[in-house]
Amino acid sequence: MFITRLPIRRHFVSTAKSSLAAEHEAITVFGRSYEKDSMTNLTPGIMERLYQQKPLNNPGHPLTQLWQRIARHMASMHNISQATFPSLNCPIVSVQENFDDLCFPGSHLGRSPSDSYYINRRQMLRTHMTVHEREAMIRGWKRFLLVGDVWRRDEIDRTHYPVFHQVEGVALYNLSMDMNNLQKHLRSENVLSLSPQIEQALISQDLQGGHDPLFSRMLVADMIHILEQLIRSLLPNSVFRWTASYFPFTQPSFELEIQNGKDWLEVLGCGLLQDSVIPIQTKGQSQGWAFGLGLERLAMLLHDIPDIRLFWNQDPRFLSQFSSSLTEWPQIFKPYSRHPPICRDVSFYIKRDWAPADLNDLARNTAGDLIESLQEIDRFQKDGRTSLTYRLTYRAADRTLTDEQVNVLQEKLRQDLVSSLNVTLR
Repeated sequence: MFITRLPIRRHFVSTAKSSLAAEHEAITVFGRSYEKDSMTNLTPGIMERLYQQKPLNNPGHPLTQLWQRIARHMASMHNISQATFPSLNCPIVSVQENFDDLCFPGSHLGRSPSDSYYINRRQMLRTHMTVHEREAMIRGWKRFLLVGDVWRRDEIDRTHYPVFHQVEGVALYNLSMDMNNLQKHLRSENVLSLSPQIEQALISQDLQGGHDPLFSRMLVADMIHILEQLIRSLLPNSVFRWTASYFPFTQPSFELEIQNGKDWLEVLGCGLLQDSVIPIQTKGQSQGWAFGLGLERLAMLLHDIPDIRLFWNQDPRFLSQFSSSLTEWPQIFKPYSRHPPICRDVSFYIKRDWAPADLNDLARNTAGDLIESLQEIDRFQKDGRTSLTYRLTYRAADRTLTDEQVNVLQEKLRQDLVSSLNVTLR
């Protein structure tokens, strides 16, 4: 789970259903039936609508074009090519694969039902493409890229969405066979020594014990060099920096941040793979590094796209701006309309098991992409009960909404709040 999303406020609370009635009921996800249990928390309507769109199957989509540029660069410059196998096409994975096999501790925030979509306590929607790295290594891939859709229970705003696309890359090396050649290559590229930024980041992190320290440092140098070249190929005029980070399956770990105005925006995470992540078939003297980046975040930065919902918009006025026949890249997005927002508030008393993630899913299921943002604007206690007020901003990307249309959606949302989340309206 190389985190490549804008930071959001997390609520580490369980949104699992406590009722035993959920046991032995069925839920249909992507055409297959699964048994529900107390961990089930996804809304099939949201998943089905988004899963069917598959933006990466459209050659004229900006996400497809960005992915193809990444793939071409990594293949031609570094002999790192795309890995393909059937399980990549379906985002349903086991909890064991998504978390346990990748060293996620039991207390990790990513495991919370308020962060991840669970079909039941055994199966879930993948939260990162890292989940397929072990399978690719078992299949014999040594230097490869993975790409696919990943799912998280994010807040509703212009930069977060329940699904986005992630690229993962892995490079494995063998100490006895690759060390001399790697050292010669790094020396020829004049990148054998680490920059002050990386040295500073390493101070707080130990290179993995049990491995040749020189080999580990060469792998870090190789990783940093390759990823810097990738970013320069996509954003040639960017200013970036490296910082120390933490991912359960890599040690040491780093993040690359790009200067975006006065702010620094994280665009990828990386690190040396933990020994326990490398399958037994490739262990021994093998060691490697991995990275992950989110396509939507990079594409929004490259094309100046202001709203992540646009990537799931079929409006030709959006897609035509990124035609593969255009020679200039990246094309800067030109807004084709400025539809005014319509705001509505909803206030209610909550129960003790209240979780904001449930409201986000309910709103998305009720109004789809017509909701631009959802924010808590007021909270108070009265007679031992907690009252919340949320402001919903409705705005369509392709048309002007009317008050009448929004009123229908708002009333449906109020009804769904009572029937599905058991709140008391006020």
